[in-house]
Amino acid sequence: MTKGIEKETALVEAILLMEGEAIDEGGIARIGGLSKETVSAALENLSERYTADDCGLEISRIGGGIMISAKREYWENLRERYGKKAKGKFHAPRWKPSLLLRISSLSRGQKSKKFAAYRLTT
Repeated sequence: MTKGIEKETALVEAILLMEGEAIDEGGIARIGGLSKETVSAALENLSERYTADDCGLEISRIGGGIMISAKREYWENLRERYGKKAKGKFHAPRWKPSLLLRISSLSRGQKSKKFAAYRLTT
């Protein structure tokens, strides 16, 4: 695990979550304003973190791209609910950025009368 790039690792993880589909390292670097070397190290950190038994995610490499997906060992459990929607790709759902920002502001203690977040699938 590469030390000293915790924030960059978190940024790469957030980018992968928001993309919802495979993206290459160059794309991650451009979006995050990071070097390709930092992206590679951050992906290594995430892969190592995701190997823990209490984590259901993994970094998947698909056709030259990278994405966060459910670990293969859980696919059978997830297939009935998510397999038809994702056509065999068990990845993080795509979220509307404005909803995530709203969720973030609510978590900082701002009051809201009513709020519902809707997942957008691709």
